[in-house]
Amino acid sequence: MDNSAWAFVENKACTKPQKSFNSPKLSIDYITPDEQRSVSVQSDGTVRSSSYCLITNRCILSIVDFPYDVQTCTITLEPWLYPTDQVDLVVGKKRRNLNTTIDDGFFKGNGEWTVVSFDKKRYVNTNRNGQQFAAVDHMIKFRRQPIYYICVLVIPTFVTATICLFGLFVPAMNTGERVEKVNMGLATLLFMAVILGIVAGEMPKTTTLPLLGFFVLAELLLCTIGVIVSMLIMVAHQRASTRALIPPRWLIKVLLLKMKAIQKLEKTDGTTVDTKKVIRQLSENKIIIDRTENIKNSIYAKQLNQVLNNVQEYIDDKKFEDHILLQWIIIFDRIDMLFLIVFNTMNVIMSIILFN
Repeated sequence: MDNSAWAFVENKACTKPQKSFNSPKLSIDYITPDEQRSVSVQSDGTVRSSSYCLITNRCILSIVDFPYDVQTCTITLEPWLYPTDQVDLVVGKKRRNLNTTIDDGFFKGNGEWTVVSFDKKRYVNTNRNGQQFAAVDHMIKFRRQPIYYICVLVIPTFVTATICLFGLFVPAMNTGERVEKVNMGLATLLFMAVILGIVAGEMPKTTTLPLLGFFVLAELLLCTIGVIVSMLIMVAHQRASTRALIPPRWLIKVLLLKMKAIQKLEKTDGTTVDTKKVIRQLSENKIIIDRTENIKNSIYAKQLNQVLNNVQEYIDDKKFEDHILLQWIIIFDRIDMLFLIVFNTMNVIMSIILFN
């Protein structure tokens, strides 16, 4: 070793301080057994030992902002069997010929997590006997990659809720039937419940509901309210249509519609038949008309007059009902559009809050 700056010796040939850690959350698995490791001894007496190991540290996670959460894990190293005059910990600076700096480029995340920062902090603990023990806290900050949860949970939930709201409130049918819309809304609620189950399976079982869970619940509640509102509109439309109710003027003004005021026509004798004219025509066409025949013709003419009046009255009532029905269709179309805008605006606002 006279002409050598350093040399390798067996690990068991050197006396090393016993390694101890005060963190119960830390577990270490050495890759190379202790008897197969070696140490390097430099000419100035410095001994360097490298131990390749897999360190597992259990951290307490806060899932309030899941899946946009940032977690901080602290790894504490402290040789509590040896005071600072025997074993000292140095990190983040050079000490004599020993470089204790740690390059952040050595730290990499995985498919779900990325390393944000790696901070080191050295401090000294003093016991009741006045002995000082060095300790180092390594604080690693991780950020979750949310792209998986966005593509699998957030976007499908938003798209499903949007389609549900459009299906509930788009005025696509002129007949006023909304049963299929309600059925589609109920199917959407079932799908949202499945999405919520997936979210529950991806999250730790805690008493705190994360941001993604609040988003899915909010979308589920929004679609539920939409289905209820659509059912109320369906009932109101059915009542107004079947009872031929005249739309109130205040409702037309609130909805900013331009409609002419209508009133139900009074029942009058709109069609009459001149009995004398009928009898005169019958007298000309027949050679012999007796008094009894004239009376019969007069009765028939009156009956015909009554039938024509009834037909005309039915036609007028039908036109009035059709006109009322058309007005209610226009009114409920406007109501549908208003609720469509309101519900989709709330849907977009909730999604923007989540993405931000």
